[in-house]
Amino acid sequence: MRGYRGIKYTLFVCCYVFWVVSSALIAVGIYAKIAKEKDVVDTLTADPALLLIIVGSVTFLITFLGCCGSLRNATCLLKTFLGILVVILLLQIAAGVVGYSFTDMVMERTERLMMKAIVRYREDRDLENAIDFIQKKFQCCGVEGYADWSRNVYFECSDSNPSLEACGVPFSCCILLQNQTILNTMCGYEKQKEEEPVAAQDVFTIGCLEKIVWWTKKNLLLVAGLTAGLLLLEVVVWVDGSRSLRLWSLRLWSLKLWSLRLWSLRLWSLRLWSLKLRSLRLWSLKLWSLRLWSLKLWSLRLWSLKLWSLKLWSQKLWSLKLWSLKLWSLRLWSLRLWSLRLWSLRLWSLKLRSLRLWSLRLWSLRLWSLRLWSLKLRSLKLRSLRLWSLKLWSLKLWSLKLWFSCSQEEEEEEEEEGGGGGGGGGGGGRGGGGVCEMKST
Repeated sequence: MRGYRGIKYTLFVCCYVFWVVSSALIAVGIYAKIAKEKDVVDTLTADPALLLIIVGSVTFLITFLGCCGSLRNATCLLKTFLGILVVILLLQIAAGVVGYSFTDMVMERTERLMMKAIVRYREDRDLENAIDFIQKKFQCCGVEGYADWSRNVYFECSDSNPSLEACGVPFSCCILLQNQTILNTMCGYEKQKEEEPVAAQDVFTIGCLEKIVWWTKKNLLLVAGLTAGLLLLEVVVWVDGSRSLRLWSLRLWSLKLWSLRLWSLRLWSLRLWSLKLRSLRLWSLKLWSLRLWSLKLWSLRLWSLKLWSLKLWSQKLWSLKLWSLKLWSLRLWSLRLWSLRLWSLRLWSLKLRSLRLWSLRLWSLRLWSLRLWSLKLRSLKLRSLRLWSLKLWSLKLWSLKLWFSCSQEEEEEEEEEGGGGGGGGGGGGRGGGGVCEMKST
């Protein structure tokens, strides 16, 4: 029992660790995919974000089967998990054998893949960062040499290339000095035009494929140890899963045997119980017959008691009905009184409103009458003023006429005096002047 639990929880912990790692890979891949530019054309061989999402999803699915199968003791999930592990193990072994047997073909395919990555250097930010990391880590430049960067559109060494980086290499190919703190991103400009011995002073000239092969041969034990550890881990997980499946199969067989034994014991116990039940049924029938006779007697007594109780209840109900009718009549009277009071209050409120409206109307009529009286007085004043003005104008016109008539008479008198009728004319003139003076006064 303890061994089974140890195998179960060991398998669960291993699968859970890989499950968490695969979740992190999926999250990083999705974040990198969203953060990138939308117009970039991605492919599986040249897009690290897409590669992370696919690898993380496959690992997540496989480890999820292992976790659920080991924790919930699901044989179907465990069998599926073990089958997938066997397929992956066989594929890894086949890939190792093929890689060792066809080394030249593998190297050629790897070179093509790396060349494709160089061509897409500036099209994908993640791919650009990955290439820069490899060139800095392995101190290399290009696939076979620094001249491979001429295959990229931005670094192509031709007269028709308008890019500022033409005939150059990325800054990750530059050799950093010991005391250099500021990164010079323009250090690789026009380095393809220089010869290899001259360019080797500022940038790395050896290709990354050669450097990676050399590093793998140098650290062969480390690579072999990592590969063997991965294979061993897969074998251990597979063995744990197979052991848990075996233990589960043994448990199932033992449970089946125990279930068969229990079913046989149940059948024997059911037979004994059937015999006991038959004897009990006979006794129960006798007792039921006695109980029925006693129940009949009790039922007769209960019927008589029920009749008496019904009579008493009928009297009580009649008395309650009468009391309820009295209460309802009192409530109706009270409601009527309340309704009359409310109606009287409403009539008083309507009368007050009508009085207020009448008072407002009277006030408005008074104001209108006052306004009309004021307008009439103003019109009378204006009329009197107009009459006075007309009288004054008539007096002025009469005075002007008198003045004109007097002036004409004086001129006539002067002419008569000048013609020779001095005595009579002077007397007449004085008489006329007296009349004008009388008129003027």
